[in-house]
Amino acid sequence: MTRADPGLLRAGKMAELLEPTGEWVFVDIGFSARGKTCGYLRTDVGTDSTIGRAAALTYGELTREISALVQVPGPPLHLVLEAPLSAVFGPEGNPMGRTGERRGSQTRYWYAGLGCAVLVASLYLIKAIMDAGPRREVRLFEAMVTFKKRSTAPTHEQDAEALWAAVSSGPGGRCRFIQPGPIDERVGTVLASTFALLGLDGQLPPIIQVIDP
Repeated sequence: MTRADPGLLRAGKMAELLEPTGEWVFVDIGFSARGKTCGYLRTDVGTDSTIGRAAALTYGELTREISALVQVPGPPLHLVLEAPLSAVFGPEGNPMGRTGERRGSQTRYWYAGLGCAVLVASLYLIKAIMDAGPRREVRLFEAMVTFKKRSTAPTHEQDAEALWAAVSSGPGGRCRFIQPGPIDERVGTVLASTFALLGLDGQLPPIIQVIDP
């Protein structure tokens, strides 16, 4: 089994998000036994052109698609995952909320409900990328499409498209780019990257937050 050169798989940087160029993949990740619960969109942000259309894939299809894509030599691939890629623990060692996960009385904490499921899905996807042996740099970014109010829930493809639109247009309006941090700055709070669980560098990728109208 080929393992990734650790230098080829890393957290993306805010500067790369603020001035995006090159090839990007946007994933609204799901974790279902049978359903096509993963939204997938591959695009070239620099030329504002999409390679194909957003598609709904099963988790297995998504894993095979991205594993094949990272093995193609070329310029860096920017991979945006709609899943928690960092975690926060309070002074007592209990999980706690991160920046952007609370809006008024509403919360979307990384450790609760669907957040936990997609965190596990992202870890297994990143491990599959490592096992595939990337032949180009892969830059990982976290995304959060949250606080949805629409009467009709968006499809997985629409969530992937919303992420593409956010990166293409930049922060403002209902989209912002934030550095992860604790929602409560108490002494003893620990902020950690989930990448470290896979033996990768523990840098923290910025978060693309899209608040649904």
